[in-house]
Amino acid sequence: MSADRHEPIQITEHELRSMTTDVDEMHRATLPIMKEALAEWSELHQQIRTGVAKIAPSRRGFLMGAGVALGGLAAFQTTRLMGYLLYKVSPRDPSAFAAASVIVVVAALVACVVPAWRATHTDPIQALRG
Repeated sequence: MSADRHEPIQITEHELRSMTTDVDEMHRATLPIMKEALAEWSELHQQIRTGVAKIAPSRRGFLMGAGVALGGLAAFQTTRLMGYLLYKVSPRDPSAFAAASVIVVVAALVACVVPAWRATHTDPIQALRG
């Protein structure tokens, strides 16, 4: 026989039952702890989703409002420079300003809502692993 080979371990039926009982006891002892940890993790995940859903609209609204206001003011101030490029439209046409503002707001909403929705529906563990 070579020195690398090991002899099979002989276990009596009593020892096997004792080991099985020990494993069962460890399982019974750890199962409530694991269930509690899973419940806490689930609650934390829900709080994160709720927090993202609450924070996103306030920041989104502020940034959109500031962007539309500053963009509208800048556009209104530059109308004299762009007036000769326009055909059959007044440089300060309110409907054109309103349409441009609506387009910007819709684009901003899509740009904010889609990533926020994805963030609230992503498992944090998978995001950290990936």
